[in-house]
Amino acid sequence: MSRRMDKIDSILHSQISQFLEEKRDFFSPYLLTVKEVKTASDLKNAMVWISILGGEENEDLILEKLEKIRRELQSFIGRKITFKFNPVILFKIDHSGESVQKIEEVLKNINRKK
Repeated sequence: MSRRMDKIDSILHSQISQFLEEKRDFFSPYLLTVKEVKTASDLKNAMVWISILGGEENEDLILEKLEKIRRELQSFIGRKITFKFNPVILFKIDHSGESVQKIEEVLKNINRKK
């Protein structure tokens, strides 16, 4: 990945995080965190992985809420950043935290058996 794309991903990550922080009441009682942003090299799409605290069982509801505010988010980004194209934001739920938690539980069980 080029340094340019890394910089774009970092800028988008920061702006999306700021926007979601401003909208935290909309997602209450859940806490959303932007885990990663990967922008296509043509800048037309940006995949955003979101981690959910306190609402893992309500992923569909949260994705629906994210979709409802997607255009507002893209307008927010467009006002803050000048790109050749304002990328279309696509959301995915990040499950890596669950994997880490499962691994930790397995390791704890192994240590208990010793």
